[in-house]
Amino acid sequence: MISGLDSAAAKIVRATEHLDAINQIVADVTSKVGAYEIINDATGKEIFNFLIEPPLSVSILAGEIVYQLRSAIDHLAFELVKRNPSGIALPVGWEKKCDFPLWLTIPEEQIRCGHANPPLPYNCFQRELPGISNSAFTFIESMQPYNTGEGHHNVMAIIAKLSNIDKHRHLNPILPRFAVRQDFESARGLRSTVIIGGFKHGAEVQSATMNRPGDPIVDMKLSFLPYVTFEEIAIGAGPATLEAQNVLQLCTETVKNIIIPAFMQLLKNP
Repeated sequence: MISGLDSAAAKIVRATEHLDAINQIVADVTSKVGAYEIINDATGKEIFNFLIEPPLSVSILAGEIVYQLRSAIDHLAFELVKRNPSGIALPVGWEKKCDFPLWLTIPEEQIRCGHANPPLPYNCFQRELPGISNSAFTFIESMQPYNTGEGHHNVMAIIAKLSNIDKHRHLNPILPRFAVRQDFESARGLRSTVIIGGFKHGAEVQSATMNRPGDPIVDMKLSFLPYVTFEEIAIGAGPATLEAQNVLQLCTETVKNIIIPAFMQLLKNP
């Protein structure tokens, strides 16, 4: 019989396939002739304009990736409860409510009980995860999006928010941006590269200067690297300025390299 670990791993494989497809689509679209233009405005500044819109297929594939990731962690949670390490009588219909909780905020009932800040009391996930061990609870609670500061819970918050969005409408990951790449070569043959990114449609093309005393720059090649981002206010300013593929890859790697290995240990030693 296929276990939750098996199905979760298979879903990561599918998510990775979709991510590869997005990378190929974006590369094909942004590299074709006529994808963008550089014009001079009335003041003589060089302005970058996109002449294309990324295809809807990128949005659909992004939603598929988020679905696979959300489903993968739910399968892990189901496997954990099904094995019932505590040996309790599981509630009737537990399988209909079981999932990996992703709480963006601490529930009101926890605040009323005097737990305004994490960590929350064991087992506040009783409805979704009845009978889990203290070690399982500790790990799952540490990954909750309501936690603050640096940590993997920040990625889980992105998964939660994108998943909620994709339930009701297509994701909006398609706001074109571009980076300026400059490849320098000095009189002594030293080469260096500077990349400045995050520019939107209609932005002025900005460039860097390289100053080496006694070794002047003799050649500089300028190129442009168009990419797409998530135009979703809900996920925050940081992810909204990064390549959509990078955000999705980070989410995929977190589930693959953090969540799944942790559950492998929890299922061995619940």
